[in-house]
Order: sequence, then structure tokens, then C-alpha cells
Amino acid sequence: MNLWIVALAAGAVLALQHLIVRLFAFRGLEYSRTVSRNTVYAGEKITLTEVIRNDRPLFIPWMLVESRVSSYAVFGKREDLEVSGERYHRSFFTLMPYKQVTRIHQVTMKRRGEYPLGNLRLTCGDLVGLGSAAEEMDQDVFVRVFPAKLNLPIPYLPLTGVQGEITDLRSLMKDPCFFSGVREYRSGDSIRDIHWPATGKTGTLQVKVHDPVGSVNLMVVFNSQLRPDQWGSLTDAEQEKVEYGISLAAEIIAWVLDQGASAGFSCDMTLGSDGDEPMILPEARREQKERILVCMSRLAYRRKKRFATYLNDLLTFRDMDILIISAYEDSELKEKMKELSRRHRSVSLCLVREAAI
Repeated sequence: MNLWIVALAAGAVLALQHLIVRLFAFRGLEYSRTVSRNTVYAGEKITLTEVIRNDRPLFIPWMLVESRVSSYAVFGKREDLEVSGERYHRSFFTLMPYKQVTRIHQVTMKRRGEYPLGNLRLTCGDLVGLGSAAEEMDQDVFVRVFPAKLNLPIPYLPLTGVQGEITDLRSLMKDPCFFSGVREYRSGDSIRDIHWPATGKTGTLQVKVHDPVGSVNLMVVFNSQLRPDQWGSLTDAEQEKVEYGISLAAEIIAWVLDQGASAGFSCDMTLGSDGDEPMILPEARREQKERILVCMSRLAYRRKKRFATYLNDLLTFRDMDILIISAYEDSELKEKMKELSRRHRSVSLCLVREAAI
């Protein structure tokens, strides 16, 4: 008889704790998720912090926090964390009465894009798994990832103009008639910039330092087609090549703006899956760099028209310095550059070879 009484009592206790968890699990329970930075460059890390506070005398045997994350948000490994297929982030908690638990995760943002991290599902369960209670919440946690930094010698990128070769990007950015000083010769400097009187005085090669042309309005145009006949979806390897091109465009624009000149950006990709192609005209404002980086973070692998057709949109403008970044050069692109040159001050091509991307 005593065994039956013990069994009934145990069953009653288990049923009671199950009922309590189901009815009161989320009352007085606070959960928050924050990130250390809302904007980063691809390849950089952020810190994601979870804080859960149990502000009542109720013991929660286990709690599971689930959220869907991108495969490009890579979490560091820890015992109380599970990332299934790098798609679902799961954190496990045991909550004592009047206790607060803080979890800190290091997350590497691998690729350019926009990443919401605040869609959550919280599940509380009892001691023996008789049942659970679940609740969904949406917190305003968002990370915008800019194109990766390449740290390339941007001024020395070889360019091809409509009427022949251009030594490097600096030739589009300086006034050949005026210079502000001299410095020692460096590899890649043009022989035409050698200052012979200063060279004679110092005994070492000296070159002229040109100030940037204040009237430069450089429009950087990125071609997401990797070959003239490309259309449709991109493979993972092709997406990596496109990402390199976007990063290159971002670094060129940043360098030009740092010189005090105007820069803009346009691309044949769309802003989101159903958006239009971006067209940010050249400006020298302080906010221009971030404006363009935000635009780049929103670019989707989708095109509405062929690149040669897209270039027609630039025919409506005049007197810009156009720099096209492309993985190929064909007769159609050359003809379109000649057409653009009749309306703009200069039209150049930065040809990114297959080996480089």
C-alpha cells in the first residue's frame, strides 16, 4: 500500500510541476539578444550576447532558444550551443529561481549582406519531458555586412581607356599641370613625373606629387556578368568571383573619396530580389561612402538586363568619369564604351582577370 501511495504522490508532483511549467514558464521571464556592432565588413567578427533572467521563485529545468541564421554567420563552438547545418542556432539553459544567465558567442560574418538575428522561438520543458510550452518573439537585432576589405594598392590598378592604355587610376585623379611637392621615386611611378631639378640636388630620383583634380566625378560601374553569354543562377564559385568584384569597387570608391574627389556607384545587380538596379551619382560628401556601402550590402544575385543594355542608363547623364569593372572585354563592350565617351569626359575599363578572381 505504501508503494502505491508513494507512486501516486510522485505522479501528482510530476503532474503539478508539468502544469506549473506550462502555465507560468514565461511569466516574469526576460530574454534579450544584442550584438556588439550592427555594421561590419565581411570576414570580421561580432559578439552576440544572450541574457535571460528568471525573476520569480520558479525553477525551469530546461529552456531551448532557437533562431534561424544564415550559413554565412558562423558561430564559435561551445557545449551549450548547437548550430544545425549552420542554419538553426540553438542555446540550452537551466534557470534557477531569481537568477540571470548570460551567454556570449563569437560570430564571424563571412559574406556581404543583411542578416536579421532576432527571430526567436523559446521552449520551456519540465523535468521528465511530459510536455513543454513555447513562445515566439521578434527582437530588433540586425547586422549589415559590407563588402570584404581587399587591402590592394588601388592607385596602381592597370586601366584601359577608350583610346588606349592608361597607366593607373592616379592618372584619372591628378592634374598634370600642377603639383604640390616632390617625393622619392617608387615602383610604378611614371617617368613623366620625375622632377629632374630635385633629382639633381638630392642625388636620388624625385617625382612630382599631384593634387587630385577637384572636378573629378568618378562613376564606378560594376559588371556582375562573368562572361558575355552568362544568365541565370550563379554557382557558389561564381558568386565568390562577383563578391571579389564588389569588394574591388568598394575599395576604389573609398580611395577616390579619400582623395577629396567625387565618386558614385552603379551596378547591373538588383537591390533585393525584386528591386531596381542602383544608381548613386558621384558626390564628395562625407556620407557618400557609407551610402554606397549600404547599397552594396543589399545587392542580390539577380539581373534584369544584359550589362551592355544596362550601360544605356548612363547615356542619360553627361560629363562623368566612368570606370567599368568587368571580368571580360568583348567587341560589344568596347562599342558601348565608345558611345559613352561621346557624352562623358573619360571612360575606362578595369579588367579583372579570371586568375585574380
